[in-house]
Amino acid sequence: MTDLDQRFTHEAQFRNPDFAAAIWCWGCSFTWGQGLNIEDTWPYLLSQKLMMPTANLGVIGSSVPRIWRSYSLLRPHWSPRLSIFSWPTLNRSYAIVNDDIVNLGVWNSKEHPSYRFKLLQGHIEQANRDLIHLQAKPTIQEPSIHFALHLLWPQLEFPDRAKDGVHPGKETNRQIADYVLEQIKLKAPLLI
Repeated sequence: MTDLDQRFTHEAQFRNPDFAAAIWCWGCSFTWGQGLNIEDTWPYLLSQKLMMPTANLGVIGSSVPRIWRSYSLLRPHWSPRLSIFSWPTLNRSYAIVNDDIVNLGVWNSKEHPSYRFKLLQGHIEQANRDLIHLQAKPTIQEPSIHFALHLLWPQLEFPDRAKDGVHPGKETNRQIADYVLEQIKLKAPLLI
């Protein structure tokens, strides 16, 4: 569990007995619900629409390699009903620094207050090696749905944003939940 860095996840769900049979929702801060109440996130709204438990496994600043790493660590221990992957942009990665996972992305620029280039410099190679391991992705045994939210924006109205002005707001999360529900009907109709 430490790989998911529970400081940035909705950690109470891991103690929920429904977690093992839940629909797992993977992604970055857009899935996690940055700037929103849990009840306004698309995984929660999807849970309400389906009347089935979901596990919000979004992590602030997550990347494709980190999602695969986390999935491959959790999957041997639980069998989700369905996995939904909301893929972040590809210009992200992560590094492990002193047993702590550090997400790497545009926020690591010199202008950003979290700039830690000297700390991260020696660990960039590890992040790059992890990218290479993507070619040996874990086998997804359960039904799965994949989408890149940033590519959906032209299709969604994106009518509002969260308090930070960057992340999707309540209404946009409702639209995302509707989109995912339609994908489930198309690709995994036996689940509903």
